[in-house]
Amino acid sequence: MKKFTWLSVIACALILLTGCKETTSNVTAQASGEEETNQLVEEKETQISALQKEVEELQHSLENLELDLNYSKEEAAYYKEFLNGLIEDYTEEQKNELARGLWEYELKVNEVAVSEDGEIQIKEDIMEISIIQRQPAFPILNNDVFAKGRLSGQYHEHLSNFSEEPTETYGTDGTTVTGIHYKFENLKAGATITFTITDELKERLKLTASEIRVAKVE
Repeated sequence: MKKFTWLSVIACALILLTGCKETTSNVTAQASGEEETNQLVEEKETQISALQKEVEELQHSLENLELDLNYSKEEAAYYKEFLNGLIEDYTEEQKNELARGLWEYELKVNEVAVSEDGEIQIKEDIMEISIIQRQPAFPILNNDVFAKGRLSGQYHEHLSNFSEEPTETYGTDGTTVTGIHYKFENLKAGATITFTITDELKERLKLTASEIRVAKVE
């Protein structure tokens, strides 16, 4: 009977010890999980704080840009009024000449300006001919005078008579800069593309040739 009693006591003790170990293990696991959770929360809070700071900086930059833009508009309006007062006594031709100076045109082949004699050589297999028009962001002349400074009609119509049909024709359109581009692909050595520009465009670009020749060389 005593032997049975001792065995019972030992068994109970083992069960209690096992229960304690499981409880300790559960507590340790729970503490570890809470620590990981807290770490993740801290990381997220740090990221959120950094993003909030970045947003504040961007907002500040935007406000500064808006102030600069408003100032530029006010300044342009002042000079526009001032200049239009100065040119009241100008002849029509003088006003038109002033307006022409506010519109810029470029004729390029593969991003390189066409030379004065209209002869260009390229090595690339792709040729891109571009006519580009630029105007000021804030015109300083009255609209009716300012508009007279443009090339007549549509500016890209001042290019014509391409010796070959372009592989692709596309436009680019910005706030103050627009362009029409003519792309020719798979050119072989010795290939030549020619086209004609109007006298009006030739004068604007200060070129001596009306026919532009672009040759593909080795």
